[in-house]
Amino acid sequence: MKISRLLFGLMFILNMTSCTSKKNELSLAQIDDHDKNLTVSQTIVLKTVDESMVKIKNQAQVFRFLASLENEILKLIIPTSLPVVNQFDVLSYAFDLQAQIKRPSLKSYECQKIKLKIAEKKITVLSECEKPFKTLAEIDVLTEKLYVIRFINASWASVVGISATLQIEPRECVVKLKTNSLIEMECTNTTYTLKVDSHLQDLRIKKYSYKSKKETKDSNEVAVEAAIYKDLIEIKKIKMTVPFSGQIKIIEKEIEVKDDFANYNSQADAVEVQNVKSVASQTEINENGLEYKEDIKDSPKDEVQQPFR
Repeated sequence: MKISRLLFGLMFILNMTSCTSKKNELSLAQIDDHDKNLTVSQTIVLKTVDESMVKIKNQAQVFRFLASLENEILKLIIPTSLPVVNQFDVLSYAFDLQAQIKRPSLKSYECQKIKLKIAEKKITVLSECEKPFKTLAEIDVLTEKLYVIRFINASWASVVGISATLQIEPRECVVKLKTNSLIEMECTNTTYTLKVDSHLQDLRIKKYSYKSKKETKDSNEVAVEAAIYKDLIEIKKIKMTVPFSGQIKIIEKEIEVKDDFANYNSQADAVEVQNVKSVASQTEINENGLEYKEDIKDSPKDEVQQPFR
């Protein structure tokens, strides 16, 4: 009897152990399947993050080029009143930070906390040094190869000057890419306030465009049509063509306004002086943007035209 009870007890324990083992095997199988699912999800997330980072790095490279390009153009137009940073400098800084690319802080710019707010079809560039955050620019991503950049005038006083921020129309640039490289760019309403001999003047770049050699079939080229204003009066016209190799042609037309009010003559005579410069250029483009050297071959020639009324 005791033996039969003992055998019964052993059989019961064996059955319980078998059930527990099966439960453990089932649990482990479920855990393995769960881990496999997590691994697939993590792979998808990591792939998405990697693709996003590559895209941001490509965009950062394009904006670095635009910043370098604008700096060189401003050197040609206003060599003695060159701003320390330009608007594309600030945007490229934001993209570099987003792409985790180390670079020095922006010289003399009021804020170093520049962030990107990225949506599917829009990128907003924010200055986050004080609340409420300031919107510096809005970038409409029409396609992967076509962007429209709209600068918010009121947020750029420390870069372009106070009077330049008062213009009604915002600065707008259309950017076209091909294989992650800039092939074409055109900006309108680009304005900088200049300080010349303690007087304020406005540089207004009406047309500012870039085309790569893929588009021109010759050489990378920048075209500029601008004017300088003093007291809201146009005093100089500037037309410039800048190929990346060959001769740079700069035509400057200075307009001198003579005030004859003292002689009871309310009309003003304007004399237009045209300066033509031929400049040989050598340029190199690398991953950091544009490196530009100039050598003036011909001295400016003045052509005095007949006064007009």
